[in-house]
Amino acid sequence: MKADNLRALPFLSLATLSACSTTSPRGSEQGLCPPLSPAKLSAVTAPTQSDGVNSIVFFASWCSSCKSHILEERNNPQSIFVGVFDLPEKIASTAQKMGIDNRCFTDNGLAETWGLMRLPAQAHLTTSGKWKVIEL
Repeated sequence: MKADNLRALPFLSLATLSACSTTSPRGSEQGLCPPLSPAKLSAVTAPTQSDGVNSIVFFASWCSSCKSHILEERNNPQSIFVGVFDLPEKIASTAQKMGIDNRCFTDNGLAETWGLMRLPAQAHLTTSGKWKVIEL
């Protein structure tokens, strides 16, 4: 998919970075996945902890390859999932259906900052503490 075919979607701004769920008290009241921006990434991933997040899986509700990749990654406790190029409601619905709603987020600038152009994609934390994006 070419970058000019992608359009920015407005995202609901939430005060919490807790994982989303329609039933979890930690999630937003609307059941949407909270936004994750580059500035707040370190607060979520805790890269100094050996058991912290070391993988970010990017997905969209309309991407069938993304759903296959989520199935491969959802059992990895060190992965979080970020919905991109999609409506927040669709991201939350897909996350719930795929069983990742307790660690999903809505993109709030990561895709643009990292130059994400295709899905599925995944970012890995390198040994030097930097994120490397791989478009699968």
